Amino acid sequence: MGRHDVFTLDFLQPSLPVDDAPVFTYSTPQQSWGRRTMIRVIERLSGRQRFERIYRNWQKRPRDAQETIFTSAVRALGVQHTVAEADLARIPAAGPLLVVANHPYGIVDGLLIGHLISTRRADVKLICHSLLAQPVEARDILLPVDFGPGTEARRTSAETRRRAVEWLDRGHVVIIFPAGGVATSLRALTGWAVDFAWHPIIARLAQRAGV
Repeated sequence: MGRHDVFTLDFLQPSLPVDDAPVFTYSTPQQSWGRRTMIRVIERLSGRQRFERIYRNWQKRPRDAQETIFTSAVRALGVQHTVAEADLARIPAAGPLLVVANHPYGIVDGLLIGHLISTRRADVKLICHSLLAQPVEARDILLPVDFGPGTEARRTSAETRRRAVEWLDRGHVVIIFPAGGVATSLRALTGWAVDFAWHPIIARLAQRAGV
């Protein structure tokens, strides 16, 4: 292997006042009224309010300072998972590491992968959609990518690329979903969910890693 390893997987500390808790939503003011409404309805039907309630309750509970936010979130959500110890043992305990993962389920993918990696080491950062990087408790572990139009969005994404390269070069872990979105079926309610085309950033990071 080169200067950095690539490991492929298939498959939060001060509290904010509750009134200041962010709203987890993919709707934005830049979208049309109809699109915002459709997104909010889908989010409501898929349990966004329950998710926000869990987050607010999580904020109010005392937390173990030694526990990573990934692990704390997985525990708060009650996510059940099974993983072979032999697979965990393959995760390098030190040195730069780029983790490339598929994205079949949504937010839980990032939380669970971050938790699994952090059972071996705590120096983990996750590249994610900027709308998911709202909680201040998680800002130290998230590298936001803005998929919106405009100069500010491009600036945010460029800064994340710079920080990801710097983090790898310093010998730490970066997790990335190379398609930049959740795997989706091309036909509603039928067919297999598939990833979108991988973003060029993954090739640039891997090349930087010397793989």
